[in-house]
Order: sequence, then structure tokens, then C-alpha cells
Amino acid sequence: MHDIADSIPAATPYSEIFMKNKPCILHVKEIRLCCGCLMILKRFGNVSKSKMTLRKNFNVYNMCIFLLWFTFPNHSAATTKCQNLNGNAPAQPRGMTLIAGGAAVNWVANPVDVTQRDAHSFGKVLEHVIAENAENKFIAYNNIPPDVPKVNTKSNSKGVLMMNPQVADEASWIVHTIPGFPKALRGYVFPPEEIQKGHLFICLTIKESEIDAIAMALRIATPLIYHNDIPDTEINSRPNLKKLVNGESRLTPPLTVTRQISTAAAPGLKVTIYSKGEKSKYEIYRRVLVKKLKTGIKVWTTRDKILKSDCRILNRNIKLVTSPITVGDHASSLESDVSQWLISDPGNKFCAVDKPYHKSQTKEPAIAVCIDDATIFGHFNLIGQNFIFLNLATCRDFLPAEFFHFLPAPLLYSGSRAL
Repeated sequence: MHDIADSIPAATPYSEIFMKNKPCILHVKEIRLCCGCLMILKRFGNVSKSKMTLRKNFNVYNMCIFLLWFTFPNHSAATTKCQNLNGNAPAQPRGMTLIAGGAAVNWVANPVDVTQRDAHSFGKVLEHVIAENAENKFIAYNNIPPDVPKVNTKSNSKGVLMMNPQVADEASWIVHTIPGFPKALRGYVFPPEEIQKGHLFICLTIKESEIDAIAMALRIATPLIYHNDIPDTEINSRPNLKKLVNGESRLTPPLTVTRQISTAAAPGLKVTIYSKGEKSKYEIYRRVLVKKLKTGIKVWTTRDKILKSDCRILNRNIKLVTSPITVGDHASSLESDVSQWLISDPGNKFCAVDKPYHKSQTKEPAIAVCIDDATIFGHFNLIGQNFIFLNLATCRDFLPAEFFHFLPAPLLYSGSRAL
């Protein structure tokens, strides 16, 4: 197995190597990729010479967030657990990396292309997804499965839920936005047509006891499962996981579900999953997330011509983040970015959502994964500081008169002033 310690410079301070319980965020821009999270490697004694197996990695860190914005290129050490490595800049197949809560306070350039499995975070995290391993069995789901054209599904969810079926209590959940990826047990192939798009890749290291809660949320979102090799003994011991893989009770109540999980290493990062079924007829941003978060939200996603910014309810505004945004010193635009995320306004919540801000999703299933962490929130709040109100005609009853005095146009305001 690839020794992750070998990829860490000898002069790297221990404070940057051992960041237990600290999530890592990678952002990819332009044509580059962001892979994994800087490996939260325990480097004490002679750990630098030891092989980081999946099993050991599970206990080392909680989660990694890989943001691939307009770039995808980087691999890191792979296993059944969340792993990582770097990020890059525009016009290159790499990405930008950020270690939330760690010594690195800024986005850092990624060194490798996303297509290079052995050196990129993605390749490392997916090491035992792209090739057989007795200690890693998994479910892979994607509305556009690898090499399967024109699949009929209303889901937009993409991810991998994996576990160690042997004695060790090891599991992880990957949530991403990349179509046709990964190819289960068929090698690492990053879709070349996706390299110039912006993507989001989140990996959470969890305990196996969290699997059934995740399965319950996924059941409501009805993802298209294209691979499952988890043993029947493990599936049958988890009622929601069994119903998920068998496609049971997909369209029956409850029509919305909220489940809380935490990452493995104590004290654990708090993660809340919100999902809604297609029969609910709910718009997930307004009817689910704003209601559950009890705050306003700032949204980064494509939008249609129907849903607009919304300030009808005091302290429950929906503000659309304007394009371009800046991650580190690189700009990204909605035209090339397929990630969908939001932050609470105010608060410390960051959410990855599987559906864009389109009216059509009211008749479709959807799921959002929300992380409660001040560091992650702070970085995305900086990215989303510019927002826009597109329908101020409906807001005049809720805003002070002096607010409109500064409007550059009658029905359009772009800025970062909080309401």
C-alpha cells in the first residue's frame, strides 16, 4: 500500500500533520482538481515510516472536504477512510486545498492532477472502491452511473457509503457531485469531460453505528444504487440499509427526514442530514432548510428564472451568492461550477445540497448534508460575501426606506450588506 507519510515533507511541523478532529477542505478551480484532505496523519515516534492502512486511518481523522471548483487534479493515499492531499489553481488540472481548523489558514495550491490516482487524494480515498479489498465493502450511488447512458431517475444524489465488514469498527461516507464516478472495482478513471467543471467532494469518517441513520435519509432521497457488495449479514442487521438496497418504502411517509450523525474521532463533528421525498412537493431550500436551520441562507448554485432571492420573512432571507466567487486567489463562476452549497446567515452551518435552486426540484427527491463548524463556515462565508436580491419589489415592506436609497437600480441590489 502507498505510504502516505512519504508524501509529507520532512520539515512539515507536527502541528500541520497531526490535526485530530480537524476537517480538511480542498477547493479545485478551473481546470484543476482538488483531492482529498491533507492527511491527518499521526506522526509521532516512527509513524512516518508506517503504512497507513484504511483501518488505521479511520481512527486518525474525522472528515475531509474536497472542493473541486473548475479544476480537478490530485490524488492522495487511499483507503476505506477519508484521506487527502492537496489543491490547485485556474487553468490547470489541480486545485486548492484548505485544512479547516488546522495550521493552514489559507487555500494552498495542489501539486498533482486529479487524473493521477497514485498521487491524488481522490485516488487514495477511493483506493478500496476502485479495487477489491476484504476490509472494505460499499454501496455506490449516482444518478449518472459509470458507463450506463440515459438512466431514468429523479434523484441527483452521488456518493459512496462504505464499511469494514470484519472486526474493526470502520466506516465512511463520501458525498460528491461528479457524474459517472467512481467506477466500482474497475480502476480509477476520472471523467475527462468533468475536469473543467467545479465539483464538491466530501468524505466523512464515521462509526458503523451511523450507517443506518444515513441509510434512512438516503431512502427518502431515493438514490440510484449501481453497486453493492456489503455482506447480507451486515445489511440484514440494519433495517434502513436493507430497505435502501431493496428499494422499499421509497414514496411512502415520512415525506421529510432529519438525521444527526457525528464523525468518528471524539468529540466528533456534528453533521445533520435533511432529505425530502418527491411526493412532499417541498422546495428544499425554503420549505426544508430555512425552516430547519431557523436562519436565513446564502446559496451558491445555478438558479432558474422562477426561484429568486427571497426576503419575505424577517431573519429567513434567501440570498443568492453572485458569480464570480474567489477561493484563495482564484475566481470561479456559476457557468462552470456544478457544486451546490449554502451557509446559514447567521450561524456556523455549511450545507452541501444535491439539487440546484430550481423550481423543478419541488417534484423531485433531494438531500442536504449540513456541517456545524465555525472554521468551515468562516471560509465559505468569506467566499459568499457578495449576494444579490433579484426581486426587491417583494421586499419593500420588510426593509427600511434608507436601504433603498443606496440601490444602484430600482429592482436590483448586489452587495454584502446584512439585513
